[in-house]
Amino acid sequence: MIKIKPVPFSLFVSIVSLLLFVGFGSFVNHYSESYERKIKEVKREQNFAAERLQMAHSEIQRQKRRADSLQVVAEASNRKEILWTARALYSETHRTEEMWYVGWVIRNRFESGFRGKSYKGVILHPKQFSAFNKGNPKREYYLSLEPTDAFQNGTWHDALQVAKTVVDAPLVYNPLPKDTFFFYSERSMEGRRHPVWRYNLTQVGVDGIEDRRFRFLRGSQYSQATATAR
Repeated sequence: MIKIKPVPFSLFVSIVSLLLFVGFGSFVNHYSESYERKIKEVKREQNFAAERLQMAHSEIQRQKRRADSLQVVAEASNRKEILWTARALYSETHRTEEMWYVGWVIRNRFESGFRGKSYKGVILHPKQFSAFNKGNPKREYYLSLEPTDAFQNGTWHDALQVAKTVVDAPLVYNPLPKDTFFFYSERSMEGRRHPVWRYNLTQVGVDGIEDRRFRFLRGSQYSQATATAR
């Protein structure tokens, strides 16, 4: 007859503890892996939601730009003063902050009747805005620009928008003295930095515009009969 020795209680406790530890460890590992999977799934869902939100935001912005384009195109199609001003702005610069000031020179001339009784007359007055001088190789291009070109040309759209803003703005928003009728750009000077006519005029300080790119000048519309816009 085989006698089975009783297992010492301390050994029994150790064995039970080991089994519990192994079982608990497996449970913890399983739970940890499950938790990590859940975290990854949540992150994927968050990334997907963020991408969808960005796409929706981009689409809203695209639709807003299209709506703005439709509005400004409609305005310019019905109001030639906007179209002619935009043509002049686009011919001078592709920077909106510069368009703003050039636009107000045109507005000042129109308001005073200086060298033109209409926006078109101001812009096409002989030897004023060089892009529209007869013989300029780009003249026909600028004259051919139409409002609907804004759908394919973002800078032209900006010019239409700035032109509309300047033409419609209350005069209190004019950033220039009302007798600021002239401007020129050193970049367009051939053989010299400054035009001869500028020396009897007073330069107007303009924040954010480099002198090398544009200088804005004021002077009497009567005493400066020979001055030109460029």
